[in-house]
Amino acid sequence: MTTKRMAALVLLPVLAALLVACSSWGSSSPAPTSPSQSATGSVTSLAGTAWTLVPASLGVPLPTGVSVTADFTATNVSGSSGCNSYSGPYTATEMGSLNFGPLSGTMKPCPSAASVAEQAYRAALAKVGAYTIYGDTLTLSDSSGAALLRYTATSATASP
Repeated sequence: MTTKRMAALVLLPVLAALLVACSSWGSSSPAPTSPSQSATGSVTSLAGTAWTLVPASLGVPLPTGVSVTADFTATNVSGSSGCNSYSGPYTATEMGSLNFGPLSGTMKPCPSAASVAEQAYRAALAKVGAYTIYGDTLTLSDSSGAALLRYTATSATASP
């Protein structure tokens, strides 16, 4: 048997093992993806999904019964900031950058604890520079990548 043939016989099983290992790498737990390429069965974009804030991500207590939400269309965001409603334009890219335009909102009086939570939420939205979607979780981060707010998808919404 020639040296070249023997080397080929030794290398073929090694290459086959590498191909099998590479094809199954990460299949048990998908890594976070860019917003446009999410795993099967998970949310793939901001628009068309109702998002509810994970209270612990706010950094201040969210009073019982108070919900903070974000609903994105192709160009606008709206939702509840705890006590009042808000809305405004946003821009996002498939690479994960996110910027909110001027957000307007109602100005009804709120109980003290809800008002504190609302102020914290609005302040965090002003710092957002990026987003990621992993499964049914939306994370809004600042431009350096520090997580500011985390939401869970609660339902699909109609988006124009």
